[in-house]
Amino acid sequence: MEHAAGWRRAILQCLEPRQDLEIDLSGLTRIDGSGLASLVEAFQTARRRGFDCTISGASDAVRRMVELNRLETVLSLTR
Repeated sequence: MEHAAGWRRAILQCLEPRQDLEIDLSGLTRIDGSGLASLVEAFQTARRRGFDCTISGASDAVRRMVELNRLETVLSLTR
């Protein structure tokens, strides 16, 4: 849980310049509910501020978690 909290803070700090954000998950082999919640929060924050947030480099395991949680319509995953 402490890793998820630090990751969440890092993502939200990247949103401070108020510009489009691409989150590269290529180094991530798995993700849990806390990680997914952080991604959803980043997307919602970006949309509220009027810019885009995309996810690149998601592994098959991460993509499966997104789909299992029915978040593919919320999160913008690119290859």
